[in-house]
Amino acid sequence: MSSPPRRVWYASYGSNLLEKRFLLYLRGGRFSPGHTSHPGARDQALPLKPPILLKANYELLFSKWSERWGGGVAFIKPNPQMASCWIRCWDVTEQQFFDIAAQENQLSPGHLNLDISKLVKEKQLDLGAGWYNEVLHLGDLNNQPILTFTASSVVGHMKPSTAYLSVLIAGLKEASSLSNTEIQEYLVGVAGIHGQWTQQELYKVISQTVDP
Repeated sequence: MSSPPRRVWYASYGSNLLEKRFLLYLRGGRFSPGHTSHPGARDQALPLKPPILLKANYELLFSKWSERWGGGVAFIKPNPQMASCWIRCWDVTEQQFFDIAAQENQLSPGHLNLDISKLVKEKQLDLGAGWYNEVLHLGDLNNQPILTFTASSVVGHMKPSTAYLSVLIAGLKEASSLSNTEIQEYLVGVAGIHGQWTQQELYKVISQTVDP
Protein backbone atom coordinates (compact mmCIF):
# COMPACT_ATOMS: atom_id res chain seq x y z
CA MET A 1 0.00 0.00 0.00
CA SER A 2 1.55 3.28 -1.10
CA SER A 3 1.91 6.15 1.33
CA PRO A 4 -0.06 9.35 0.70
CA PRO A 5 1.77 12.07 -1.25
CA ARG A 6 3.74 14.54 0.81
CA ARG A 7 1.97 17.86 1.16
CA VAL A 8 3.55 21.30 1.02
CA TRP A 9 2.36 24.89 1.15
CA TYR A 10 2.63 26.82 -2.12
CA ALA A 11 3.12 30.48 -1.15
CA SER A 12 1.57 32.91 -3.62
CA TYR A 13 2.20 36.65 -3.51
CA GLY A 14 1.03 37.96 -6.90
CA SER A 15 -2.04 37.16 -8.97
CA ASN A 16 -2.28 33.69 -7.38
CA LEU A 17 -3.37 35.32 -4.14
CA LEU A 18 -6.82 35.11 -5.75
CA GLU A 19 -8.33 31.62 -5.45
CA LYS A 20 -10.00 31.71 -8.88
CA ARG A 21 -6.65 32.48 -10.49
CA PHE A 22 -4.65 29.96 -8.42
CA LEU A 23 -7.04 27.10 -9.19
CA LEU A 24 -6.31 27.37 -12.91
CA TYR A 25 -2.87 25.92 -12.17
CA LEU A 26 -4.58 22.86 -10.68
CA ARG A 27 -7.76 22.47 -12.74
CA GLY A 28 -6.73 24.16 -15.99
CA GLY A 29 -8.54 26.83 -17.97
CA ARG A 30 -8.32 30.44 -19.09
CA PHE A 31 -8.55 33.35 -16.64
CA SER A 32 -9.83 35.97 -19.08
CA PRO A 33 -10.02 36.66 -22.86
CA GLY A 34 -6.57 37.20 -24.32
CA HIS A 35 -4.87 34.95 -21.76
CA THR A 36 -3.42 31.61 -22.73
CA SER A 37 -5.11 28.55 -21.29
CA HIS A 38 -3.41 26.70 -18.44
CA PRO A 39 -3.21 22.91 -18.79
CA GLY A 40 -3.56 22.39 -15.04
CA ALA A 41 -1.72 19.92 -12.84
CA ARG A 42 -1.53 16.17 -13.41
CA ASP A 43 -3.34 15.78 -10.09
CA GLN A 44 -6.26 18.19 -10.17
CA ALA A 45 -7.47 17.55 -6.62
CA LEU A 46 -8.33 20.63 -4.60
CA PRO A 47 -6.37 21.61 -1.45
CA LEU A 48 -7.32 19.61 1.65
CA LYS A 49 -6.80 22.48 4.08
CA PRO A 50 -7.97 26.12 3.93
CA PRO A 51 -5.35 28.63 2.74
CA ILE A 52 -3.43 30.66 5.32
CA LEU A 53 -2.36 34.28 4.89
CA LEU A 54 0.81 35.46 6.62
CA LYS A 55 3.79 37.75 6.15
CA ALA A 56 7.23 36.58 5.07
CA ASN A 57 10.67 38.16 5.32
CA TYR A 58 10.65 39.06 1.65
CA GLU A 59 9.99 42.23 -0.28
CA LEU A 60 7.43 42.48 -3.07
CA LEU A 61 8.43 44.13 -6.37
CA PHE A 62 7.22 44.32 -9.97
CA SER A 63 9.46 43.71 -12.96
CA LYS A 64 9.64 42.41 -16.56
CA TRP A 65 6.91 43.00 -19.16
CA SER A 66 4.09 40.50 -19.38
CA GLU A 67 2.18 40.41 -22.66
CA ARG A 68 -0.61 38.56 -20.84
CA TRP A 69 -1.08 41.35 -18.32
CA GLY A 70 0.24 44.39 -20.20
CA GLY A 71 2.81 45.40 -17.59
CA GLY A 72 5.06 44.22 -14.80
CA VAL A 73 4.36 41.17 -12.66
CA ALA A 74 5.21 40.28 -9.08
CA PHE A 75 8.48 38.89 -7.77
CA ILE A 76 10.02 38.81 -4.30
CA LYS A 77 13.50 39.27 -2.88
CA PRO A 78 14.86 38.63 0.63
CA ASN A 79 14.23 41.27 3.27
CA PRO A 80 15.96 40.04 6.46
CA GLN A 81 15.05 43.17 8.41
CA MET A 82 11.31 42.55 8.58
CA ALA A 83 8.38 40.45 7.43
CA SER A 84 6.97 42.72 4.74
CA CYS A 85 5.38 40.54 2.04
CA TRP A 86 1.90 39.05 2.29
CA ILE A 87 1.86 35.42 1.14
CA ARG A 88 -1.17 33.17 0.83
CA CYS A 89 -0.25 29.56 1.50
CA TRP A 90 -2.13 26.91 -0.48
CA ASP A 91 -2.08 23.27 0.66
CA VAL A 92 -0.95 21.12 -2.30
CA THR A 93 1.00 17.93 -2.96
CA GLU A 94 4.67 18.04 -3.94
CA GLN A 95 3.72 16.99 -7.46
CA GLN A 96 1.12 19.75 -7.72
CA PHE A 97 3.73 22.29 -6.62
CA PHE A 98 6.13 21.00 -9.29
CA ASP A 99 3.40 21.43 -11.91
CA ILE A 100 2.53 24.96 -10.73
CA ALA A 101 6.20 25.92 -10.96
CA ALA A 102 6.44 24.35 -14.41
CA GLN A 103 3.45 26.29 -15.74
CA GLU A 104 4.80 29.57 -14.33
CA ASN A 105 7.97 28.92 -16.32
CA GLN A 106 6.15 28.04 -19.57
CA LEU A 107 6.86 24.32 -19.12
CA SER A 108 4.46 21.40 -19.30
CA PRO A 109 3.17 19.72 -16.13
CA GLY A 110 5.46 16.78 -15.40
CA HIS A 111 8.55 18.58 -16.69
CA LEU A 112 9.88 19.35 -13.20
CA ASN A 113 10.71 16.88 -10.45
CA LEU A 114 12.52 18.70 -7.66
CA ASP A 115 14.42 17.34 -4.69
CA ILE A 116 12.35 18.83 -1.87
CA SER A 117 14.69 17.51 0.84
CA LYS A 118 17.61 19.30 -0.83
CA LEU A 119 15.52 22.45 -1.23
CA VAL A 120 14.55 22.46 2.46
CA LYS A 121 18.20 21.98 3.43
CA GLU A 122 19.69 24.58 1.07
CA LYS A 123 16.68 26.99 1.11
CA GLN A 124 16.77 27.53 -2.67
CA LEU A 125 17.16 25.68 -5.97
CA ASP A 126 17.93 27.17 -9.38
CA LEU A 127 15.85 25.79 -12.25
CA GLY A 128 18.23 27.37 -14.76
CA ALA A 129 15.72 29.10 -17.03
CA GLY A 130 12.35 30.83 -16.91
CA TRP A 131 11.06 33.98 -15.25
CA TYR A 132 10.47 32.18 -11.94
CA ASN A 133 13.64 30.13 -12.03
CA GLU A 134 14.52 30.20 -8.32
CA VAL A 135 12.53 27.92 -6.02
CA LEU A 136 12.56 28.95 -2.36
CA HIS A 137 11.90 27.31 0.99
CA LEU A 138 10.42 30.04 3.20
CA GLY A 139 10.10 27.97 6.36
CA ASP A 140 7.53 25.52 7.72
CA LEU A 141 3.90 25.78 8.76
CA ASN A 142 2.03 23.02 10.60
CA ASN A 143 4.77 20.51 9.72
CA GLN A 144 4.65 21.32 5.99
CA PRO A 145 7.37 23.24 4.12
CA ILE A 146 6.36 26.59 2.63
CA LEU A 147 7.62 26.77 -0.96
CA THR A 148 7.48 29.41 -3.67
CA PHE A 149 9.46 30.70 -6.63
CA THR A 150 10.81 34.02 -7.89
CA ALA A 151 13.47 35.32 -10.27
CA SER A 152 17.07 34.61 -9.26
CA SER A 153 17.97 38.06 -10.60
CA VAL A 154 15.71 41.03 -11.27
CA VAL A 155 17.05 43.82 -13.46
CA GLY A 156 14.99 47.00 -13.29
CA HIS A 157 11.37 47.49 -12.34
CA MET A 158 8.18 47.65 -14.39
CA LYS A 159 4.84 49.32 -13.70
CA PRO A 160 2.08 46.72 -13.25
CA SER A 161 -1.14 47.15 -15.20
CA THR A 162 -4.50 47.93 -13.65
CA ALA A 163 -5.67 44.44 -14.65
CA TYR A 164 -2.83 42.72 -12.81
CA LEU A 165 -3.03 44.91 -9.73
CA SER A 166 -6.78 44.36 -9.52
CA VAL A 167 -6.32 40.58 -9.34
CA LEU A 168 -3.61 40.88 -6.67
CA ILE A 169 -5.77 43.29 -4.67
CA ALA A 170 -8.84 41.05 -5.04
CA GLY A 171 -6.76 38.20 -3.64
CA LEU A 172 -5.73 40.26 -0.62
CA LYS A 173 -9.34 41.25 0.01
CA GLU A 174 -10.50 37.66 -0.36
CA ALA A 175 -7.87 36.39 2.07
CA SER A 176 -8.00 39.10 4.74
CA SER A 177 -9.90 41.87 6.44
CA LEU A 178 -7.38 44.50 5.29
CA SER A 179 -8.97 47.89 4.64
CA ASN A 180 -8.48 49.81 1.41
CA THR A 181 -6.11 52.15 3.24
CA GLU A 182 -4.04 49.24 4.61
CA ILE A 183 -3.73 47.73 1.13
CA GLN A 184 -2.68 51.13 -0.22
CA GLU A 185 -0.02 51.42 2.49
CA TYR A 186 1.23 47.93 1.61
CA LEU A 187 1.56 48.65 -2.13
CA VAL A 188 2.40 52.34 -2.43
CA GLY A 189 6.12 51.98 -1.73
CA VAL A 190 6.67 48.81 -3.74
CA ALA A 191 9.23 49.00 -6.55
CA GLY A 192 7.35 49.23 -9.83
CA ILE A 193 4.48 51.12 -8.19
CA HIS A 194 6.42 53.81 -6.33
CA GLY A 195 6.88 56.75 -8.68
CA GLN A 196 4.66 55.11 -11.32
CA TRP A 197 1.29 55.21 -9.60
CA THR A 198 0.13 58.18 -7.55
CA GLN A 199 -1.46 57.43 -4.18
CA GLN A 200 -4.78 58.65 -5.59
CA GLU A 201 -4.57 56.39 -8.65
CA LEU A 202 -3.65 53.42 -6.53
CA TYR A 203 -6.45 54.02 -4.03
CA LYS A 204 -8.96 54.31 -6.88
CA VAL A 205 -8.00 50.86 -8.19
CA ILE A 206 -8.14 49.41 -4.68
CA SER A 207 -11.55 50.92 -3.88
CA GLN A 208 -13.00 49.79 -7.20
CA THR A 209 -11.78 46.21 -6.78
CA VAL A 210 -14.68 44.19 -5.45
CA ASP A 211 -14.13 41.85 -2.53
CA PRO A 212 -14.73 38.38 -4.05
